[in-house]
Amino acid sequence: MRKITFVLALILSLNLFAGFRLGDLGSGKKYLKKAEKLFNAGNYQQAIPNYLKYLSKKKNQNDEKALYHISICYMELESPEAGLPFIERLYKLKGTELKYAVLYAEYLVQLKRLKDAINVYKGILAIYPDDYLSYVRLGELLVNEGKLKEARKMWLKAVGLKDKPEEAYALLSESYLNVEKNKLMAYYYARKLYEVSPKEKKPKIKVMLDSIAGEFKADFENYYLLNDCKERAKKAVAKNDYETAYSILSKCENLENIDKEYLLFFANICKKLGRWNKAVELYKKCLALGFESGEIYLELGKCYLKIGKKGLAKANLKLALKYDNVKNEALKILNSI
Repeated sequence: MRKITFVLALILSLNLFAGFRLGDLGSGKKYLKKAEKLFNAGNYQQAIPNYLKYLSKKKNQNDEKALYHISICYMELESPEAGLPFIERLYKLKGTELKYAVLYAEYLVQLKRLKDAINVYKGILAIYPDDYLSYVRLGELLVNEGKLKEARKMWLKAVGLKDKPEEAYALLSESYLNVEKNKLMAYYYARKLYEVSPKEKKPKIKVMLDSIAGEFKADFENYYLLNDCKERAKKAVAKNDYETAYSILSKCENLENIDKEYLLFFANICKKLGRWNKAVELYKKCLALGFESGEIYLELGKCYLKIGKKGLAKANLKLALKYDNVKNEALKILNSI
């Protein structure tokens, strides 16, 4: 007994089991501790055999952290075939966890199982509808499947989720330029990219913008400014902020080549704010630019009534009678004057 006591005392004095518990011997936790240390140091190759030893214990097979980290190790070492069983097990256990689901989807991409990866990302977005990067990535995968329109829908959703959606704008621009050869839309989204990018990236994007537009730079820039104006105003309207929408649209009024959509949109905002004279001005501008329609004559007649010019109101309402889609409404108003 004395001899055994002496040996135990010697072992304890040498701290051979420092940081260790006797219960760890049967659980394989020493392998997990070593694996985690190697993982955190970026030594994935040596971490793997330690994770494998730890996970070989039946009670450790569903350890989330170990499964996640060994899956990352295999991905970093470009060995998705070897890591697939571990990420699959984790996905089955906790597939609703964002980081696990994303890693599983990327495994499927690496294994060229694109349709499966797309379905996983769709599942992610059903649970996390505000996850910007999942929309971006899903769009990329849809392009690879030849579904460009669906891809753009994903990128446009992504744009609405982030103040500076650089990746989404870059992909939208690239898709228009390289797939459809639509330089106007490619310029538009590249210009959006320029606005949200940090200073150090702007020179490179500027070169790209100049290359896309060429000698038509002024026309391309005008198109961007007009459509950006409408887009920002629509966001303000969605918040019922008509004053801000009015302010935004007012700043674009002197742009060249303003279109019918802009004029009618602006006129509608003016009516919301009771600025009837400005609405009249915008409807008259529509007619001057050749955007003639029954709706414009009808709305112009209504606006003239609001400012007390009955004669001009009647004249425009009579012109509206020529158009079947507004004839009944125009006649009803005329009969009430």
